[in-house]
Amino acid sequence: MVPHSILDKCTKQEKAEVLEWWRVTSEAMNRERVRSQITKLPVIFKDLETLLNVIQDNPEDLAELRNHAYALKHAVSKAVRRKSRQQKNQEAISEHFLDRKL
Repeated sequence: MVPHSILDKCTKQEKAEVLEWWRVTSEAMNRERVRSQITKLPVIFKDLETLLNVIQDNPEDLAELRNHAYALKHAVSKAVRRKSRQQKNQEAISEHFLDRKL
C-alpha cells in the first residue's frame, strides 16, 4: 500500500491517481510473477524428479529434506515480499516527487 506520509501530502485527486497507479502496477507485477513461476514449473519438476529418485530409498532423508525445503521457501518468500514492498515504496516516492516537479 502507498505510505500514508505520501498520501497525506496529496490532494484528493492526486490520492485517487496514486492509488489507481498503485493498483494497476500491483496487478501487473502479480501477473508477471505468476507468468514467471509457470514458465519455471517444468524445470522445477524435472529437478524434483531427479532428487526424488536419489532419495527414494531413505524416507528419513526425504522428511528432513522436506523440512529444509519448507524453511527455505518461507525465508525466500519473506525476503522477496520485503524487497518487493521496498521497491514499490521507492517507486511510489519517486513518482510522487517527479509529479511534484512537473
